[in-house]
Amino acid sequence: MLQSEVSLGRATNLFKPDISFDSLLISRKHCSITQLDGTWSISDLGSKHGTWLNDQPLEPGLPYPLHHGDKITLATSIVLLRFAIAPELEKTLDFENTRSLKNTQPSPADVPVIIDTTNKILSINKQEIPLSVKEWCLLELLYHNRSKLVSYTAISATVWPERPVLNNNEPDVGLDEINAIVYRLRRKFGIYRSLLKTRRGQGCILEIKEATTCAER
Repeated sequence: MLQSEVSLGRATNLFKPDISFDSLLISRKHCSITQLDGTWSISDLGSKHGTWLNDQPLEPGLPYPLHHGDKITLATSIVLLRFAIAPELEKTLDFENTRSLKNTQPSPADVPVIIDTTNKILSINKQEIPLSVKEWCLLELLYHNRSKLVSYTAISATVWPERPVLNNNEPDVGLDEINAIVYRLRRKFGIYRSLLKTRRGQGCILEIKEATTCAER
């Protein structure tokens, strides 16, 4: 019985898969491709953002047979692979037409995010995402200061303008409240949550570009 396995995932200082990617949306142990007696199969290893075979999501832990020309997608098109068996090498694994988005997160030009500040609408992949009033206040503040660090003090004053100001000239807003609303807004971004970053003890940054992924209508 001849068996071989190829691991795919995100490389770290302590872990090196056989085929590695640097995107943070790829799990360290994302999926594996296994050969057993000349038959190839793919299994998702419980990855956070999933694995697709010919546009069908894989159930983690189950092997799915692979055939020449199959399309493998990791983390919603962050990585696209084409499985191929090279005829001259007698069932040797080969990857052709492989494409991986560079950088550790989606490129701004590839993120289908629209922030409509006139109608107060957030759309992702052409789907409107419902936001609470305070979530929108936070998003609008970050968008108008995109790619810049917005302090927790500025967030408190904008999102909770009704709160009294303390002796230190800062609004009476707890850090837990700020963390909670930032967490909720990041979840609304789904797989693009890495666009909203936090700096411990300082504030937040929305790494998004107006010309490519956002539109003020």
